[in-house]
Amino acid sequence: TDTGGSIRIPASFCGVVGLKATYEAFDRRGCLPLGFTFDHVGPLANTVDDCALLFRTLVRDSPRVGLKGLSIGLAEHAFFDRLDPLVRFSVRQAVQSLAAMGAVVHEVTLPDVDLLGGIGRFVMMAELASIWGGKVTEADVAPDVYAGIDNGSRIEATEYIAAQRARNALSREFRKVWDHVDLLLTPTTPTPAPLIGATQLEIGGVTEEIRVATTRFCRPFNVLGWPALSMPCGSTPQGLPIGVQLVGPPHGEESIFAAAYALETVKPYRIAEKPVGQ
Repeated sequence: TDTGGSIRIPASFCGVVGLKATYEAFDRRGCLPLGFTFDHVGPLANTVDDCALLFRTLVRDSPRVGLKGLSIGLAEHAFFDRLDPLVRFSVRQAVQSLAAMGAVVHEVTLPDVDLLGGIGRFVMMAELASIWGGKVTEADVAPDVYAGIDNGSRIEATEYIAAQRARNALSREFRKVWDHVDLLLTPTTPTPAPLIGATQLEIGGVTEEIRVATTRFCRPFNVLGWPALSMPCGSTPQGLPIGVQLVGPPHGEESIFAAAYALETVKPYRIAEKPVGQ
């Protein structure tokens, strides 16, 4: 399940493929809720083909889409700032590969992605508190989850409604991008996997709290409800995987798979059978 990146971020950090399908494409009954208007379900798999097979079996088997002529948008201002240089290099290579195979790459301008993510965090805390407030103690859950519940319990109903109205208005502006392109392409995360226990990341001279940093490129698409897939597009010299994210309009999973299939043939990548260096 993925509320702010919890399918795509581990996919990126572990060198596998993860799809956050369109909001409510998968039945969420039986899933432990976190933010009920953000929670998405989707498969994690070792290949794009396996990921697509799971999606088509469990949700929808739609006509296939080809890569040639598919229009892919890059939002430089929103997703290519404050990046690890190796991530930028690998994602650029992925873009070049797709263009060489027949995709048409465009620069696009999006509304304020950081504002959308901030609205998402605010609304999610209110929903988290509404689900779990008074039902769990500090000993029951991770400290960051409890802090979210505690902060969310202080949000008033009028503030929640105002944030949802702002979310809807901004979402209408974001939807206009689909008048120009079929997909968006972004890095999945701004860095490869951080060290266990790290609480902050420094990227481009800016220090960020690690949860905010790692969800920066993923959370906006939970707020919008759009399908998004992370897949490997390279690795660091130390063997840490680097992920690229392909995003489509609602129910645009087949277009995502078309680009992902093509990219996988150019840059095949599998999980090492044993940890690097052993």
